[in-house]
Amino acid sequence: MIKKGFVRVPNTIFDEHMKCLSGNEFLCYMAIIRKTWGWNKNSDKISHSQLISMTGLSNKTVVKCLQSLVDRELISMTKRFKRTNLIKVLEKSTQESYVKTTHTTLHYNKQKDTSIVIGEVVYDE
Repeated sequence: MIKKGFVRVPNTIFDEHMKCLSGNEFLCYMAIIRKTWGWNKNSDKISHSQLISMTGLSNKTVVKCLQSLVDRELISMTKRFKRTNLIKVLEKSTQESYVKTTHTTLHYNKQKDTSIVIGEVVYDE
């Protein structure tokens, strides 16, 4: 059971992505996860000012971090003319994928050909 006020984050983000990201990129990534998955959304309209406020980073640094996260295919970002960006956390990495099921989310490791249950959360594709 998940208590209120907590965000469920797949272990892959910590085990695989954290070591590959700079500290600033990881801050932005976690802020985006908070604004999306933290509110049970697949994507959200997130402004640079929101990310600046949440992370304490400069606008220039936030812009660089967002581009890096897009380049690494960890997020997708739809720029909207004179509006906030629509940002989505991408759940699939090159090494692992998440399979949607009715009541549980399975973690499938392609290299080891194994699956394990990682939680009672359903991620929409």
